Amino acid sequence: MPNIVPPMGRIEGAPNWQTAYPMILWVMITYYGDRELLFYHHESLVRYFDFLESSYNKTGIKKFRTGFGDWVPPPPHPKSDPHLMGAFAFLGDMKLGIDIFNYSHHPDAETQLNRLKELLGKASTEYHDDFYNKTSGVYMSGLQTEQALSLYLGVVPADLQTSILSSLVDDIEVTNNGHTTSGIIGIKYVMEVLSKLDRGDVALDLALQTTYPSWGYMVNSQYEPATTVWELWDSDTAGPGMNSRNHHMFGSITSWFYKYVAGIQPLDPGFSRVQIRPNLLWHNNFTAKIASPYGDICLNYLKQDGDYDNEDHSIIFVYEVILPPGTSGTLHIPIAFDGKETALKNDNNVEIFIEESGDLVWFDWKFGSSVNGVLDAVENGKSVQLDLSNGKYVFKVTASNRVISTAKMQGTAKIK
Repeated sequence: MPNIVPPMGRIEGAPNWQTAYPMILWVMITYYGDRELLFYHHESLVRYFDFLESSYNKTGIKKFRTGFGDWVPPPPHPKSDPHLMGAFAFLGDMKLGIDIFNYSHHPDAETQLNRLKELLGKASTEYHDDFYNKTSGVYMSGLQTEQALSLYLGVVPADLQTSILSSLVDDIEVTNNGHTTSGIIGIKYVMEVLSKLDRGDVALDLALQTTYPSWGYMVNSQYEPATTVWELWDSDTAGPGMNSRNHHMFGSITSWFYKYVAGIQPLDPGFSRVQIRPNLLWHNNFTAKIASPYGDICLNYLKQDGDYDNEDHSIIFVYEVILPPGTSGTLHIPIAFDGKETALKNDNNVEIFIEESGDLVWFDWKFGSSVNGVLDAVENGKSVQLDLSNGKYVFKVTASNRVISTAKMQGTAKIK
């Protein structure tokens, strides 16, 4: 797969560029659920993975093809190890292929699925053995990209995951004072890994950063304030060559907002079943909308202080959710108090009540009753998980650091 279509000069593409082929297919499946697409592309995909397997057999993981690597990290920071970047593309393609063939109904899909699982298992062990530095306790030189990609792939042994995540967070927050050192490949996965591993607060710091290098720096540049995403972190001071002011290079931040801030992601291909798992953190309000084949999936969120009888402090969260006809889903309501997420346990001295349009659906740490399409509610980690059919919902969540009587809750005004 070439880097540019039609190819200009070099035919063989860079590993992290040619991965666009399986990635675009998987995105089409994820958002539209079109299995016929996989029948049409099956033979081409098999040849693509034949090529990758042949490349791997020639070099192994340690010397896998390189290409552009983690393109354009912010000066003066160096690029990540090129072979680690190539290996990431290879393992990432194996994971994509497994997802694709697992969903495909092609008669040969199961054979290809088992083939890629075997390759992934073998190559994952090699990746850790080849790139983990036992002396320093990090992958390669310790750059943010190198740690994030390793965590994303799932190749980090369980007993090392906490230390690798800590190294990533420390490098961002302490060594670089809340800034990235990543290029276009790394920054996408830094944001996703932090969010998946319960450090979305650090990802949000990066998203809201306003000094170089950051997206906020682009917007607030004293030389040319950006209205579109730049090709380079330092486009305003770099030379004119390869320096677009309207480029997708660092555009992965847009998907991060709706996937991890609003938390809207498909549970089934095509959005027939949806997960909405917002990340509260410091947000006072936000609105998110995803266009699905069934219609718009929407979340409006508001946080406000509450006060019952002028006694102990309480916080009120309002969630307006729209699931279009033909869909169903889950809404995960994270419980936060004083700006921090709180596990749903009575020993934290926090009481939680959830109403839907004035009707109680969660109190005394259990599901109240099925009302207005709310089918069930259960504790799930640091959130209450509501099982919803399609429809429009308005949830009012009251979190208090004292016990509030059910009678008082039932006497509160309905949300209009």
